[in-house]
Amino acid sequence: MLLNYTLKLREMGKALENERVVVAQIKGCTGWKKRRAFFKKVRIFEARSLLAEKEYTILDLESNFF
Repeated sequence: MLLNYTLKLREMGKALENERVVVAQIKGCTGWKKRRAFFKKVRIFEARSLLAEKEYTILDLESNFF
C-alpha cells in the first residue's frame, strides 16, 4: 500500500515540475490565478510527502525492532 502511495506521489511530483515551467511564463491576472492554484498543489504534495516519510520511518523502526 505504501509503495502505491509513493508511486502516485512520484507521478504527482513529475506533473508539478512540468506545470511549474508553464505557470512561470503566464503573466497577468490569469497567471496569478494559475500560480495560486499551482502553489496550492505544491503544498498538498509536500504534506503528502511528509506523511509518507513518517510512515516509512515507522515501518523502518518496526522492522529494526524484531
